[in-house]
Amino acid sequence: MGELRWLPVKDGQHLERLDGSLVVYSEATDQVHCLDDEAAAIYEACQDATTGDIVAATGLPSATVISPVLLLIAKR
Repeated sequence: MGELRWLPVKDGQHLERLDGSLVVYSEATDQVHCLDDEAAAIYEACQDATTGDIVAATGLPSATVISPVLLLIAKR
């Protein structure tokens, strides 16, 4: 399997730093997500990047970058 390519942040998403977390609001789904520091670093690095790009930009281990994707796939 090749590297994962992450989609860029879409229009209609609003980002706000609040108490050390990143809060993401999606107009399309009317949902709010509160991301911890690691998740926020990954999210902010996801501008049409590969997993390797995100690891390089954040300094996080590749397993930390990939694990949220595996959780999403498992929920399908």
